[in-house]
Amino acid sequence: ICTKKQQVAVLAMEYRGFGWCHGTPSMATFIPDCEEFLNHLPGILQAENLHELPLVVYGRSLGASLAVHVAAHTPANLHVRGAILESSLMEWATLPLVKQLSQKVPNGSSLLCMLPDPLQTLSKLCKITCPVLVMHGEKDQIIPISQGEQCHAGVASVMKRFKRFPRANHNDLYQTHPHEYAKELAGFFDQVFGNGAYEATSVMEFSQPDSPGWQACIPWFLAGQPSMSNGSSAWSCMSWCQFSDQHPPVAISKR
Repeated sequence: ICTKKQQVAVLAMEYRGFGWCHGTPSMATFIPDCEEFLNHLPGILQAENLHELPLVVYGRSLGASLAVHVAAHTPANLHVRGAILESSLMEWATLPLVKQLSQKVPNGSSLLCMLPDPLQTLSKLCKITCPVLVMHGEKDQIIPISQGEQCHAGVASVMKRFKRFPRANHNDLYQTHPHEYAKELAGFFDQVFGNGAYEATSVMEFSQPDSPGWQACIPWFLAGQPSMSNGSSAWSCMSWCQFSDQHPPVAISKR
């Protein structure tokens, strides 16, 4: 949708243990890797002569928590103009799946109440002042729509919108509402950048990992055994694709 219809460039960050990235997924490393990403992002953009482009942060599911972190802690030299948060994870301990898994760990329910939130997403929303689009499916059984409502309510920006998709579950917002979904993205970009600005826009994307997925991290965290990786950082396997008419397609990968 972003690359073909809105003519934007997409820079996607990968999780440890996925794609070309070494290591093992762990909730304990998500935020440190996100910080590493931010540290190297200016240099990556500078190398491709894209450092002056405005940015939109996009995150889906668990990725929304990382997008919130980026939007709340973006360095001044990055031009972040907005954030799109889809099927957003705001508070992991209240998820139905987490509660079910906690029952399989000795004293899991009690332990769950005592464990700190490693992401602290809700507390960061008040630091986001750029325009924000929150999208959530009303039938989401993985991350209830109540977390999307929390997200929208907590964002400090006065320019924020909450779009509910009545027939959508967690992974099918676009599939169940293709026209509405595309309209929301187009409207948001138009609001943030104005007509005709799409070709000079880039999107930072933080998606939910594919199977085995971020859910695999939860049992380790509940058991007090976060699985640390071998030290490779998430930035080392990021890829950049440029789809704008002004720039020929470019792909960069570092391992």
